[in-house]
Amino acid sequence: NDSAYFMHIVQTRPPETIANICICLIKQTTFMLQKQMDKLEGNFLQKGGLRERMMKERLDERAKQKNGYRK
Repeated sequence: NDSAYFMHIVQTRPPETIANICICLIKQTTFMLQKQMDKLEGNFLQKGGLRERMMKERLDERAKQKNGYRK
């Protein structure tokens, strides 16, 4: 998180090395974002979206009220 650390690296390395570091960071970031998107997709498929979950909660609450139960 300290930009001074990175400035030291940039100033002491050849441009080709800096370019390779950038490419590696981009690939790592892309990989992590893809993993996050896959996880979110899995959660969506298993649990549904926000509207689906809200509708289920409303229907569950109505069913409880209809049967005489309250939270």
